Amino acid sequence: MDFKHKIKLISPKDSGKKYLLASISGLLLSLSYPGWEVDLGFLVWIGFVPLFFALFSQDNEGLLHDILHNKTKKHLRKLFSIGFVAGFIYFLIIFRWFFSIHPITDLGIENELLSLVLVYLVYIVSSFGMALLWGVFAASSVWLRNFLPNNKKYLFNFLLIPSILVLTEYIRAWWFGILWYGPGTLLGPHWTIGNLAYALSDNSLALWLSSYLGIYGVLFLIISVNILIYLVLIKEITPSFIFRIKKILTPGAKEKGINLRIFSIALSIIVLTFVPKLIEKINFNFEKSTPHHINYAIIQTQHQSEDLTAEENLKKFKKQLELLKKISQEHPETDIILMPEGSNFSKNLQKFQTPEQVFDFYSRLFKKPALVIDNSRVVDQFGRQLSRVIVTNTNKGALGHYDKRFLTPGGEFLPYHVQLLIRIFNPNSLINFISDRGFSIGENPSSSIGSDNGYNIKPIVCSDLLSPNIVKNASKNSDILTVLTSTSIFNGNPTIINQNLAIAKFRASELKKPLILSANEGFSYAISSNGKIQNITKNQDQELLTGGVALKTKNSWYNKYGDKPILLFTVLLLSTTVLVFKFKMLAD
Repeated sequence: MDFKHKIKLISPKDSGKKYLLASISGLLLSLSYPGWEVDLGFLVWIGFVPLFFALFSQDNEGLLHDILHNKTKKHLRKLFSIGFVAGFIYFLIIFRWFFSIHPITDLGIENELLSLVLVYLVYIVSSFGMALLWGVFAASSVWLRNFLPNNKKYLFNFLLIPSILVLTEYIRAWWFGILWYGPGTLLGPHWTIGNLAYALSDNSLALWLSSYLGIYGVLFLIISVNILIYLVLIKEITPSFIFRIKKILTPGAKEKGINLRIFSIALSIIVLTFVPKLIEKINFNFEKSTPHHINYAIIQTQHQSEDLTAEENLKKFKKQLELLKKISQEHPETDIILMPEGSNFSKNLQKFQTPEQVFDFYSRLFKKPALVIDNSRVVDQFGRQLSRVIVTNTNKGALGHYDKRFLTPGGEFLPYHVQLLIRIFNPNSLINFISDRGFSIGENPSSSIGSDNGYNIKPIVCSDLLSPNIVKNASKNSDILTVLTSTSIFNGNPTIINQNLAIAKFRASELKKPLILSANEGFSYAISSNGKIQNITKNQDQELLTGGVALKTKNSWYNKYGDKPILLFTVLLLSTTVLVFKFKMLAD
């Protein structure tokens, strides 16, 4: 079978095959993304290959002629639509957790039909909006590819195509916030959910690379491997090194074309998937020998609604007190006690006791000083609702707080166009939502809070975890990432929980900082500074998770420079390509 010959059959007259190939790519890549019961991350190494067959077929090689004669619009629209189809299928599948939000009565919307319509519209618009950037990637890849002479095509394939995807994914991280812009929007490259680097959350090679170049460096590697496999399949690159090894092992062997190419691809995927497992074991053993440790106690809760009755709230508070007492008696070595988002412990404690009584309560309960970190919904002096993290030293009282800044559209504020839609069909629901769930952005970023035991922390709340930039800034002058989350709005949906776990692994490995996470309606866990799960709860029930994590004494390369090196590299490459094109135009 000759793949280069086969690709010639995919002509402009047979667009259906191109869209089929794009659909296959979308499906393969969605299967590689976390959220399934089994790890299919290895599919990310080949997921783009069908899309490349559709984009780089022979009929697209004439695009430069069209550019020179101003006939590009139709051609580019077709290329855009091919990439869009791949992206739309991909995001439709990985965003399937959207339907777990229905019914959204907790958001003040009682009408179930309106709830279903809104959830469906948000699901479709989100998938559609994110897929637009894949269309841009597809069209610009073929467009720029034609700017280079044939003898420079390899340079383009291995450097510029990955650069285009990195930049479009970076723009997409901004785009989700723009798409759902509202009174609680914090603009920035924060919405990285869907980034295919997360498909390799169990791959130690990818996690190690992220400590230098972040998720965009990992994405660059992924697309480069896909390009290599594509070129091998169309015989632009012959895996002669594999043939030479085979000839040494079996003298007289003859190269058999496609069989050898398939063998070399399969071997490469096996190496990329399983060799990092050995690295993982080596790193984990090193991690355990690190002398600096922090002991934690994570309180996991399970309550679907934040709008509890007085009786339910009292029952929840008594259970929290019971668990605190258990920690003080059975785990007196504890340094950090972490509660989930929406725990409201400090708020409730202050309802029943004066500040002096609160101080006395903690000092009697804990002989060794520990930090208690919890989250409450508070109303400030201006009447704004804030999601506030309060850090309390058991021997000194409250040390400080952080008001959440990166809010979730639909969960903590309503985008303007959604507000308009609700005003038309059910204005009372809008009023209910704003009064019950309409949060405001905190004014100041998280600040470092020190402990009596010589370590510093900065709280991270739920959606903050999606943003490498927010977490990187929070990690400065802190020794451990402490994350408070709640997936009650998703009713404990396992897909979004597993996707968030993959993201958490990358945040820890990027910054070489251990991470502990407390969940409501989810799983709580501790992750080492190498992205390895060290401890995790057995289920989503109310539970206490205890243990210790090792600290790293040095910051990672990514901790110092962030995404700047990889983004600067990609911008320079693309700028060089444009200059080459201009010279080519002048020459012609």
